[in-house]
Amino acid sequence: MKSTDLDEEIVLDLLPVYLAGDASPATRALVEERMKKDPRLAELVHAAEKVRLPAVTPRPVDVEMKAFLLARRRLLFHHLLLGLAVLFTLLFALSMAFFIDTYPQAGAVGFTLGVVFWVVYWLTGRSLS
Repeated sequence: MKSTDLDEEIVLDLLPVYLAGDASPATRALVEERMKKDPRLAELVHAAEKVRLPAVTPRPVDVEMKAFLLARRRLLFHHLLLGLAVLFTLLFALSMAFFIDTYPQAGAVGFTLGVVFWVVYWLTGRSLS
């Protein structure tokens, strides 16, 4: 491979950086010098400059982190609801077994809260899937 072929390939590899305006001054000078010597390259660059691509809006860096934190928070809430549902179900069962004569309201409260937490647990589980 000749040196001129290699120079041409290097300049062609640098064109996207040059066209995007991200090239260093030395790279810009190299490409512009080569364009003066090679009319085909100059024509290629001018044709590429006429093409307007839609602007790319970069995604914020922390989108994934926010999604992860939201999912983690929802799962923790879901586990908390499971724990409360089990706790009040056990409270209902224990109150029915040991305290039905002395505290009949404890069974009703445990049953009501247990049902409420089981329903909310089930509904949040459906929204998570």
